[in-house]
Amino acid sequence: MGTLTRREKQIKRKLERRPAALSNRDIDTVIDLLNADDVDIKRDVLERLATDIESFPDRIHEISATVFELFEDDQTSVRLGAIELAGHLSHSYRNGDYELGPGHTYFGKLRSCLDTESSRVRLRAVSVLGRLAATFPEDLAIGGFGENLVELVEGDDPMVAGVAAQALGHVGPETDGNLARDTLVTALYDANLWVRVGALWGLGTLGCRDPSLVADVRDLVGARVLDDKAEVRREATATLIRWAETTDLDLRPATEEIAGQLDETVDSLEPERLQQLTRVQPAAMSPIIEVATQVLTIHERSDARKQSLSVLRQIVEETPALAESAIAALTDALSVEEPNVRWMAVRLLRTLSGACRHTVRVVAEAEKERL
Repeated sequence: MGTLTRREKQIKRKLERRPAALSNRDIDTVIDLLNADDVDIKRDVLERLATDIESFPDRIHEISATVFELFEDDQTSVRLGAIELAGHLSHSYRNGDYELGPGHTYFGKLRSCLDTESSRVRLRAVSVLGRLAATFPEDLAIGGFGENLVELVEGDDPMVAGVAAQALGHVGPETDGNLARDTLVTALYDANLWVRVGALWGLGTLGCRDPSLVADVRDLVGARVLDDKAEVRREATATLIRWAETTDLDLRPATEEIAGQLDETVDSLEPERLQQLTRVQPAAMSPIIEVATQVLTIHERSDARKQSLSVLRQIVEETPALAESAIAALTDALSVEEPNVRWMAVRLLRTLSGACRHTVRVVAEAEKERL
């Protein structure tokens, strides 16, 4: 396509004026612009179509046919834009089974991009498919998509593997749940931190959709809370919290694993770790009380000791069954050498005295000693 026609120039100007929505009468010219030689024009058209696509419900087939031709474009940036738009087409109209021709569907066309040599194209394709899998897991499970994802997770491209691991959590129950789980568990030990993060996200989703699939790997997820990378530690904690909030899984094995590892590193424990872990599951907090008590006595940082006091208070207030254990730990803090920590413990015990009667006497004695 060479010089733009007058109408095409008008549409091009309209594309550049972002607030102006495309109309149904613009679509023929828009499709022509997708065949332009100018890469910037193609990218602009693809981007605007992704925004305005719901304005053209009667022209989806024509738009889709042109967009899928761009999957083979010479310019990677155009291919990326076409894949993103195809995701919008699929998501907006739930056309996972909409036939574009013999054996070709929206999802099928997107999946064909997983075999390309371009890492950027594979990454964009698996990212779009992963988002679609969150809404249409049954549609995407058809035709071996789960097996495709397993191959990508086990592949040698860590960025693609991490995103594929997240998507695998969505379609795992519809394909082979055990295979999905085992693949994600193996990925927990990958050398690349983003693969580990993706595996944790995938396991979190898998467990929310079918808790029975992850019942035997709770402790393995708990172990990642002490990973050497902060991103992995955060995702492991977030995964346990998701399970706690959406399932009936007993997370004692996970917290016991965490507590066992915390015991070994308690002198260098990050203060926010304990606070986050109190959200995991109240019934599984006993090991965390023990660790919080150790933090009070041997941690080098005062902010960590103060954080542990806050954790113990939260447990007292939110988990009555563990109140006496937590208060006992708080009374131990009265013997800590640092005055500020002792006084903070006194203040907490005073406010919590109603939860356990003997704290009234303990607080009174501690205040007298301070005076």
